[in-house]
Amino acid sequence: MEEDNKPWAIQRNLQSKRRPEKQYVIDRAVYAKGGSPRDACLVSLTYLTGARISEIVAIKTGDIKEEEIEMKDGTPIKHLVIEMPNKKNRKRKFKTIPLSYVRDKALIDCAIPWIEYRRTQLGLEQANKTPQEWEEMDTRLFGFTPTRGYQIIREITNMNPHFLRHLRLTECALTGMQLPNLQKMAGWTDLKPAQAYMELNYYDIAQDW
Repeated sequence: MEEDNKPWAIQRNLQSKRRPEKQYVIDRAVYAKGGSPRDACLVSLTYLTGARISEIVAIKTGDIKEEEIEMKDGTPIKHLVIEMPNKKNRKRKFKTIPLSYVRDKALIDCAIPWIEYRRTQLGLEQANKTPQEWEEMDTRLFGFTPTRGYQIIREITNMNPHFLRHLRLTECALTGMQLPNLQKMAGWTDLKPAQAYMELNYYDIAQDW
């Protein structure tokens, strides 16, 4: 019974159970928002970006912006655009992830309160700092280590944060994201990891046949 409570046990049981739905992540983020906007933001961005936890905790508040991006049909859609380190790709040390307010509004709404709080907080601190002191300031969105980020996500979702990465990249693949874009989002040097990352089970086979 104890084994079933471990985050990776969920992944090992996927062959006999349905993959956790996106709504589960949304529900957990909304729940966290009531007690800690910071933790809700952490869960939301970890899932939405499909990034490694080490990349998430390295995001700087100033590297998050809102931008309207024109879609293929000419419709402008508001996006939350995040630039972050790409930890395991020597050729591309940074990656930029656009998050659609149309497709992912529920989770973006869980992330925005903490982002706005940090922007306000840092703005007030900058006013009292010399340029040199400001350069030395920690302007990260989250002021903790990957280990602490792992603990927070596990406490809220009962999942390993890397499993959230698996789930998000699987969602992107199943909803039609082109493989080159999936590679860029994941930060892979090639597409070989994609096969290992796809969290598919027999429900997916049945629905696709």
